[in-house]
Amino acid sequence: MATAFYSFNVGGSGGTVSINLASLSPLDKPGVLPETVQLGYGVPAGEGCDVRQAVPTAPALVSQLTETLTIGTYCASITDAGGLTEPANYSIRVTHAMKHISFLCLLLGALLATACTTSADSSSANPLAPSGPLATDAFSGTVDVGGR
Repeated sequence: MATAFYSFNVGGSGGTVSINLASLSPLDKPGVLPETVQLGYGVPAGEGCDVRQAVPTAPALVSQLTETLTIGTYCASITDAGGLTEPANYSIRVTHAMKHISFLCLLLGALLATACTTSADSSSANPLAPSGPLATDAFSGTVDVGGR
């Protein structure tokens, strides 16, 4: 199977990650390909992506894959599982928490002489816990026809 993948980092205290296959188009002409491909996420492994979950999907305006992930490095993958009849251009968007220390944490940390830290067990009930905005990573490239 022909596969492409990209790594991304989840920061903050983790959270919801949304992966969207935004477009799938022919290489040499305008238009959209209606074929279904596998869109997935996993963890980088050597020169590949060890996919943990994947869904068959066509391009859409909404996320096709949503998962709650902890802080760490992950990968998004696209695979032709036999539906493509020609190589295709694609565009994938990954929205996730980014590492950020809140202003409140910095202010209270300075006043109380404590350090702001990030941890996997931070919660919104803790004013010193990191809070973070979302980041969107956009990836594009070409995926080959499976078996080539």
